[in-house]
Amino acid sequence: MRRYRYSYNGSEIALCNFALTFAKALLVFCVVLFLMISPHQQQDGTKPKAEYLITVDWASVGKYDIDTWTHLPDGTRVSFQNKESGIVFLERDDLGNDCDATTRGGQSIHACEEITVLRGIKPGDYIIALHLYSAFGQQSPNPTQPINVEVKIERLNPSVMIVWRSTTVLDMVRQEKDLVRLSIAPDGSVAGIETDDLPPFVNEKN
Repeated sequence: MRRYRYSYNGSEIALCNFALTFAKALLVFCVVLFLMISPHQQQDGTKPKAEYLITVDWASVGKYDIDTWTHLPDGTRVSFQNKESGIVFLERDDLGNDCDATTRGGQSIHACEEITVLRGIKPGDYIIALHLYSAFGQQSPNPTQPINVEVKIERLNPSVMIVWRSTTVLDMVRQEKDLVRLSIAPDGSVAGIETDDLPPFVNEKN
């Protein structure tokens, strides 16, 4: 039986080496790209766990645009003008133009709701305020028909617990109501709640 020996010339060897080197480089590039992209996909695709929930509810057939403002420990503010800062997010900004129809106490009403969420624990003082931006399309500071607004703060972990709840009345367009200072401890628990002598901050200049 004859045996045939195939000999490689220099150009073929060089081509094989180049292809092998290119394949290795491509593999390294793909691994690095995967490591760079994967953390961002996980971070963007899954929101951090909510720790505190602040809901503001009002019911009316009129068009009241009530805004929730949150003053953070670092001095920044979260509102419709700046919907997120750090761990605080304004997740629902209700303009009051088309409130959902619902039934309460056997009566059909139109309920509006704003939702602010703390997605994490950052110790310090958080001040919650309401601002009646407009009523029936009017934005100038003028008296208006009073509107009852319910505010509720809930701690969600390790179990759902209402830490503060109150109902207030807004009766002036561009009126600010500073409601509560919530102090959060480093372990996420409520360190204190104050409702008196709160500083106004909604109309402060940035």
